[in-house]
Amino acid sequence: MEPISREFLFDKVADSIIELVRVHNLQPGDKIPTEVELSRALQVSRTSIREAIRGLVATGVLEQQQGIGTRVAQPSMVALMAHGPLPSLLATSEQLEYFIEARLVLEPEMTAIAAIRAKPEDLEKIRDALDAMANAGAAGIADEGKPLEDFHSAMLDATHNPVLIQLCGPIIGLLNQLQRPIVSVLAPVSPKEFWQARMELHRPLYEAVCSGDPVLARKEAIEHIEQAHAELRRIMAQRESLDQQSGHDEAALAHATS
Repeated sequence: MEPISREFLFDKVADSIIELVRVHNLQPGDKIPTEVELSRALQVSRTSIREAIRGLVATGVLEQQQGIGTRVAQPSMVALMAHGPLPSLLATSEQLEYFIEARLVLEPEMTAIAAIRAKPEDLEKIRDALDAMANAGAAGIADEGKPLEDFHSAMLDATHNPVLIQLCGPIIGLLNQLQRPIVSVLAPVSPKEFWQARMELHRPLYEAVCSGDPVLARKEAIEHIEQAHAELRRIMAQRESLDQQSGHDEAALAHATS
């Protein structure tokens, strides 16, 4: 972690701690470094560290327990709205199902509204994001989630509803975060194939919004979410299976060397 300036110290210290959680993919129950360690790494006083941690506890990112220390909490919607997506928000299959449910509640209506209100410049931005997917495939880039984030952001902006934009923005952040496990599991797939699949998944949404038909847009959004999350469910199952196998291997190694 880089040393930080005194300006807006509280916020910057909190941001650095959140970045630590993200970079190291810390999960609920994982401990963060001590106040002394954080103070040394960020080159700020322990008082500043303590104040930042207190704020992160208040918003549900961290939790403190006497005799145990400061740990990553199971983040709430307050944490999501205040700090954006964190790795632990989708750590289990159960959490993924809640996320799918939230998307099914919000996104079909959001897409229907976009079909009614989208302006030519909105459609151009959505189309640009699809073109960026094609360009990423041609360039051999498989681990860049920005075209997908741009696509969903442009779709959301096309509603021209500031309340929806505030509510759905964090979900788009989580969608972008989910690209990492997708890429890691689909690593044998070529970048061109990866992005071709992403384009085929997202193009019907664009065409539905272009049609101006809210009924069609709503239908395509539901199908899109169901297709996307069928893939995510499979990937989560594979990841959990790999984690279990890794645990068995570690236990076997420990037994063999004991």
